[in-house]
Amino acid sequence: MATIHDPTRRTPNLNTPRLYGRIVVIKSISQEEMDQSLPCRFNIDRFIGAEAEWFSDEAGNIIGTIAEGTTNRHWGYAVLRRDDGGKYQFWDLETGIESCDAARIRIVHAMEATQKDGQACSPVVG
Repeated sequence: MATIHDPTRRTPNLNTPRLYGRIVVIKSISQEEMDQSLPCRFNIDRFIGAEAEWFSDEAGNIIGTIAEGTTNRHWGYAVLRRDDGGKYQFWDLETGIESCDAARIRIVHAMEATQKDGQACSPVVG
């Protein structure tokens, strides 16, 4: 099961994907927390738009952001994962998502899959 943990949310998120097997927690983080993990964002906005929300797994080994496109108002996300040297590398990227809620659901699925993935390089980016 994967959940988005948002301490400010008082009602259950019915859009949260349910995955069975081991429990994976993907939490919502602040922009400041993202800045501490990844001060230089490699011009992510060039690929997915203006960052709006940030996410992390419990260990901080997988981080991600959702963003709103600046020209077409579609949403996108980017997922980054630490490599063996401790540096973040792009792992997954998607654009053209119809809404913020849909982007939130897709990034959680992508981050959960990234935790289970044993590959040495990204299946999407390289």
